Amino acid sequence: MIRSILNSVPEWALIIIVIAGLPAVVVGVFLMLRGRLDSWRTDSSSAIVVAVAAMVMTLFALVLAFAAVNLFQGYDEASANVTEEANALGQIQRDVRVFPVAARDRVDGQLIAYINVVRNVEFPAMRDGNATKVQAGVVATDTLFAAMQSYDPVSETQKTFYASAVDRMNDLIALRRNRISASNSALPTAFMVLLLLTAAISILTTFFLRTHKPGLDITLVVMVSMVVGAGLLTVVLLEYPFSGSVSVSSDPFVHGTLARLLAGKH
Repeated sequence: MIRSILNSVPEWALIIIVIAGLPAVVVGVFLMLRGRLDSWRTDSSSAIVVAVAAMVMTLFALVLAFAAVNLFQGYDEASANVTEEANALGQIQRDVRVFPVAARDRVDGQLIAYINVVRNVEFPAMRDGNATKVQAGVVATDTLFAAMQSYDPVSETQKTFYASAVDRMNDLIALRRNRISASNSALPTAFMVLLLLTAAISILTTFFLRTHKPGLDITLVVMVSMVVGAGLLTVVLLEYPFSGSVSVSSDPFVHGTLARLLAGKH
């Protein structure tokens, strides 16, 4: 559900919905209930409400900060992991330069096939959360290993670079596994419930604040709703690092040495 929204609704539209839509809905509910809440919105109760609101909003801020920091770190690590995976492919491509032409071309061909599968199949699958298609690279990885294993190095130089290429291929497997794992990262359900609960209570407590100026009462409701909504939107945008407009790009797979490989200049 969240992935579908992130992939189908532009970031600017989500921001407008949160900044304008959520406060409008909250104010509408407040105006509908204000008459029924007047007996509770007294001067004596306002002091208690302020104390409770401060406690709840502080808890919401702490939970939100913890979630945002952890999700951003996950996003940053996922981006770095993709770059490292692309670097591993580039290193393999450079190491096999010392192979005979036929063996080198076999490995290069499988490197190209792997990149195409990752960019055209796995990345779209990670974006949509398709657990089946996201494993498309398994076969491409196996054929890449087979291409490498089909060559038996002869000279010491070839043996040295062959060992380096094999090490990078082993790194590639771990990096690919980390990438796929990161695509499914999400906050635990219990943590998300706590975040939503504190967000809702933070907004609801503003309904019981009374300043004797209706315009100021509404302004407080709007401002708290906007802040809470913006915080929740930040969490949603960062929750799945490969989904939505704020997502990890596959561009590292088509830059540098790999760009020359894909262009046939190998």
